[in-house]
Amino acid sequence: MAIIRQNSISGISSITAQNNAVEFFDSSGVKLFISGTDGIQVATGAFISGTDGIQVATGATISGTTNTITALTNGVERLSVDSDGKMILGTATNLGSVPPKLTIVNNTNSNTFSECQLLRLNGPSGVGERGGIGFHYAQSSDYGEKPSAFIGNETVDAGGGQKSDLIFATRGAITDTEPSERLRIYSDGHGKFNNGAITRVLVVDDDTPSGTSQTYTSIPSWATKITILFDQVSTTGGSELLVQLGTSGGAITSNYDSSSSNSSGTTLETSTAGFVLYVSSGGTSVLMGKMEIQRAGTSNKWISSHVMKNSGNTRDGAGVLTTYSGTIDRVVVTTEGGSNTFDGGDITIYAEA
Repeated sequence: MAIIRQNSISGISSITAQNNAVEFFDSSGVKLFISGTDGIQVATGAFISGTDGIQVATGATISGTTNTITALTNGVERLSVDSDGKMILGTATNLGSVPPKLTIVNNTNSNTFSECQLLRLNGPSGVGERGGIGFHYAQSSDYGEKPSAFIGNETVDAGGGQKSDLIFATRGAITDTEPSERLRIYSDGHGKFNNGAITRVLVVDDDTPSGTSQTYTSIPSWATKITILFDQVSTTGGSELLVQLGTSGGAITSNYDSSSSNSSGTTLETSTAGFVLYVSSGGTSVLMGKMEIQRAGTSNKWISSHVMKNSGNTRDGAGVLTTYSGTIDRVVVTTEGGSNTFDGGDITIYAEA
């Protein structure tokens, strides 16, 4: 059953109603067909316009401006499609103050991230706030339940263009509980599992040391483990080698407690000026092996250990840097006493989170 409330519309010559449908005619034929089962059909060249749009249900409206379609509920804009085919969900009248939550963009391929994004999520703006995608099971109908998995970002600096960490969370139970963070990729590029490191960067690649001391900068501020590889490193004499950590103020030359000995333990070298490496007094030996230096939790202590082949013998030892100020950003490899110089071999350094 169709009900017609107005039978005189500009441009419409006749209106008929039958079989739960209404047809609007002009001189050329059917221009608009409204059916209880087929919805609204508008013929080619015809359109529906007005300041209030089409009310499809109480409080729900579809309207439009030039080349744009907008859907509203309760008088608030919820969806728009512009002339470029970009669809925006969760928009507001003033996009400057309330940005869209989701934008589906008709972008083409590009070599820049800003131009090739097809889906845009506008996340949180306050430091420590999170936004992202929650994953639920197929039969889930309760929008208040907690996601079983989550991928999103957390704002770490709200100034200027904003900085964010990317976070991944999963839930290890079937109960409706919050998922736990498993992996975080920090804004500076390194990543970390909740129970270990996944980032390893090459700081120095096969460098040949020279002089009495060699300084290697660019240790990342987030590093908690530094590995130094010695490949047939030799000096002009029998002085021991010292490995020192450093900050922007230079090498740290005190507060160490370290030792290194030969395989039998009959000869022991100690130092408080750095992590010491025992070298044969003959002056013709070469070192091959590695030293690992790790930070003890969040403290300012760094623990070292090393195993080396020194000509026909082995060297091993350990040590600790007990206190310092600043942020570790360099490694210094030097000869003890500063009289012997490096004359061969290569040094490689890795840093890990």
